[in-house]
Amino acid sequence: MTTLAVRTARGWAGSRIVAACLALVLAGAPTHAASAAQLDEPGAWLEQSAPANWNQPGATVPMAPAAEGDIDQRCGAQERPPASPQDDAVVAAGWRLFNAARVGWGLWVADGLVEYDGMCRPLQFQTFVFADGQFAGTLSPAPMDSRTDGVGRVLNVSAPGALTGAFVRYLPTDALCCPSSTFTVEYTVDRSSGAPVLVPLSSTRSTT
Repeated sequence: MTTLAVRTARGWAGSRIVAACLALVLAGAPTHAASAAQLDEPGAWLEQSAPANWNQPGATVPMAPAAEGDIDQRCGAQERPPASPQDDAVVAAGWRLFNAARVGWGLWVADGLVEYDGMCRPLQFQTFVFADGQFAGTLSPAPMDSRTDGVGRVLNVSAPGALTGAFVRYLPTDALCCPSSTFTVEYTVDRSSGAPVLVPLSSTRSTT
């Protein structure tokens, strides 16, 4: 092997080592936003027994993604008008309200979507949690699509700061009717800082 070839091989190997080290550093870095992995594999966050929080105190309602097409009016009939300042904040950020709000203990939980699939199922939807009139966070790190990996909903609001969500995970071989895994996620609303923030406490795979 020539001297140039040796140097080239060493340089290639060195760059691989640097890249690997950088990946390890980034993997260990804390984040409060949806990571690239969460966006590429939306249900990956459910595998953490205590998911890293993507919500921050004092945040505002995230802007809705752009719709890819026009809304079928037959689908839009399931939407509802805003009924509170919290709903107004969701609509102002570009979301379309659907489902009834879940209200109690100073909480207001609203669902917003961007568009629908051909069966009028929500696409690019999210659940927004407000506490004492302030935005506390979203149920999921990123908007969700019906019948896809990581899709979920609020099951109940059971106490001044307690919410429960249910989510599913799909394998590439799963039929759309039948995801391989279901997860229960417990949340709390932390009011200790003066600005409420929604915190995922645990994620548990269902054994049934």
